Amino acid sequence: MNTLFIEINLLRHISSYLSAEDLVNFSSVNKICYLACIDSPVWSKKLSNFSKHSLIEALSPTQRRAYISCCQLKVMYDYGDRNFSPDHAFLKKDVFCPDKSLDQMPDVVEMMPMVETIIMFYNRIKTLSNTFFSRLTNLRHLDLMRNELTCIPINIGLAANLTHLQLSSNCLTHFPTGILMLKKLKVLSINHNQIPELPELICMLDDLEELHVADNLLITLPESIGSMTKLKLINVSYNMLQSLPDSFRKLTELEVLFADNNKIQTFPESVCGMENLMSLSLGGNLLREISRSIGMVKKLVYLCCADNLLTSFPLGICRLRALEMLDLGGNEIFVEELYGQYLQTMENLHVLHIGTDKIHNGSWKGDPHRLQKLMQCSRYRK
Repeated sequence: MNTLFIEINLLRHISSYLSAEDLVNFSSVNKICYLACIDSPVWSKKLSNFSKHSLIEALSPTQRRAYISCCQLKVMYDYGDRNFSPDHAFLKKDVFCPDKSLDQMPDVVEMMPMVETIIMFYNRIKTLSNTFFSRLTNLRHLDLMRNELTCIPINIGLAANLTHLQLSSNCLTHFPTGILMLKKLKVLSINHNQIPELPELICMLDDLEELHVADNLLITLPESIGSMTKLKLINVSYNMLQSLPDSFRKLTELEVLFADNNKIQTFPESVCGMENLMSLSLGGNLLREISRSIGMVKKLVYLCCADNLLTSFPLGICRLRALEMLDLGGNEIFVEELYGQYLQTMENLHVLHIGTDKIHNGSWKGDPHRLQKLMQCSRYRK
């Protein structure tokens, strides 16, 4: 392939001295690849008496693939009529082609063994070939967000060095099992698909640090997630979960848990074992109370239980001395008498959303200026 590109570059340098007839006399591969790379107005005039389509049709399958590859490279890197170096392109370590209305993955990407990053979001790619990942042994970051993929080839497992995989906003109807072979994967994002369940074997991804599966069709989560002890972030919002696995209490390294807009009716006691949890969001569920055990999560900085069915202030929250932001808006809580007795002990709290105006200075025994600030934040939430 490199020899071919050297010949193409030689053709480029002598192009001003060639006629269309001279070009036709060159070997088909060099001729067509050169046409693909250099499609200037000058050559359009020179070729006016020749049919480019007929030239392409005369190529062998191998020659045609070479032509297509060069065409794809030209489009992918927006070379236009500028100097184009295919050999350099094939040695690139990144493919960055977002929002180019591509309806398929360019075949040439498979021929770039040095590539480490592929960014192809906001296209219309529907499928990946079964051989797509065969040569991409150096691939570390793959972003195919906002395409139209319905499945992922099983051989994605051949991309053994992959650490970041972004497949959100596609048309996946099942969890791609090939992903389970990606032992080095650290970030997996499959938000906004139509996946009904996660496999029990998801625990094979024991290096995973972030799991994003929001806005799918999940009804339950596998208990095996509890053995993925390197997880630092889980986002399962906008599903149909009625509970969280008890095994979550084993996720002692977890720092962020988003489970908004599900159908959770009982406060998940499992979160109380997450000693490093700093952000917990359970808004838009069916909670009627929050366990006092929430006070055990000493590092919690952000807590959202908005838009549930709470009718009383969760006293366990008052033990969260590190808490800075508390959102309880959209509930039926009347907390007027509790502020002076409990809430003033939360010295780091500086953002409060309650969604009620039944707060006045008479029930606050602390700094009145701080109460006024919290009241203002509460009204902003509404």
